[in-house]
Amino acid sequence: MIKARLLALLESLRILRFYVPHVAALGAAIAVGLVAGLTTIMGTPPAVDAADRWSLPRWAPYVSGSKRQEMIQTPLWLDDPSRKKEEVVAAVVPPWRFIGTVKDGAKLLAVIELDKGRRVQRLNQGEALPNGAPIDRISSGEISYTENNAETTLKLFGVSKDQNFPSPGKKN
Repeated sequence: MIKARLLALLESLRILRFYVPHVAALGAAIAVGLVAGLTTIMGTPPAVDAADRWSLPRWAPYVSGSKRQEMIQTPLWLDDPSRKKEEVVAAVVPPWRFIGTVKDGAKLLAVIELDKGRRVQRLNQGEALPNGAPIDRISSGEISYTENNAETTLKLFGVSKDQNFPSPGKKN
């Protein structure tokens, strides 16, 4: 029984013999660290330089009388007429919204939304919008109409014409 245990111990030592250099290096590193730490602890502490000290500032009593009166007199929270914002007049929002174009055979139809999204209506070129303005032109993603002798163009996407993006209907 003892012989079997000795053989098992020798077998495990034979397997661990490849790790002997690593264990030796680890032991040396620990020994150097302990020696360096003990040397630092056992040495004399550095001398304190008294000329390097600084003094605490002296406390001065707070006097608020004149400063408080000065702050009361300054117009911090009063309206300054030179900084007054101009009133912005809200633009009238039409009761309809352009939401797209649909191709019906060879012609394009404009799709508008009415009653805050409760109804959808398709319009041909030449038909009148709910505000009475006739649609002049329908293109892919935009419509043009004339209102108050001024032509207005509504676009779904803000891509400029000079960029070379493929159109949705064409294949590359």
